[in-house]
Amino acid sequence: MSEQEAFPVSAYYKDRKRIDLDLKIAIEDYRSKLHTPELISNTWRLIWRAWGYKLNLLIKTPDCNISQTELTELENQGLMLVYIPPKLAAPEDVFLLNALFHLNNNPLMYKNLNYQNINNNGGWYDIEKSIDAPNANMNEAELIGLFIAKKRDPQRFNTYVIGSQASKLLTGNYFDEKTHSLIIGSRRLINISNANLSIVENISIPLSGHFYTEEPRLSTSGCNENQEDPTMGGRSEKARIIVK
Repeated sequence: MSEQEAFPVSAYYKDRKRIDLDLKIAIEDYRSKLHTPELISNTWRLIWRAWGYKLNLLIKTPDCNISQTELTELENQGLMLVYIPPKLAAPEDVFLLNALFHLNNNPLMYKNLNYQNINNNGGWYDIEKSIDAPNANMNEAELIGLFIAKKRDPQRFNTYVIGSQASKLLTGNYFDEKTHSLIIGSRRLINISNANLSIVENISIPLSGHFYTEEPRLSTSGCNENQEDPTMGGRSEKARIIVK
């Protein structure tokens, strides 16, 4: 972890009420004003200031240096921008996401989740902003073909968690409150054993995600790669500015 990404900031964050007020104003602006790169940058800067406070970390958010035309085009396509800090982009960082968002009452679930990402880069990404699962009723092979055709990457679990929590702040809804999404940019590693309990094969299966809003709690599981279900879709991401 470099000083450019995060460091303890108990002295920096003296005014919690001010942090919360600034974030509230930023959310109101996000909902009511024209989206510009400057507004998006400021919104995420204040989101990560508030979230970083909960972890006692200062998470610096660089400007989202894309053009107004690019931003308008991606939002017209049903996409939204998210900032993924490098410190929270890898599987080994999921315990911090659980500490921040209380994804599950059993922290050991995430300690033992044992998954791999297609990459562990941070930065600015665009993702589908749909509350219900996009690209519904497609299996893994079909989703991969679709994403390749659109020059997009399968979404990673870390991106999914951060994007869904931001959606809750900015729209009032988590992703997949009534649906499930395949998160095929992250794959869970499973050992297949025989009757003698010796490992026969190591396989990997894509993760899926669903938010239970009553608690709220994130349900995470492996998923049959050939499964097709009208309530099951798949999410993607595209790097706009990579930060390592």
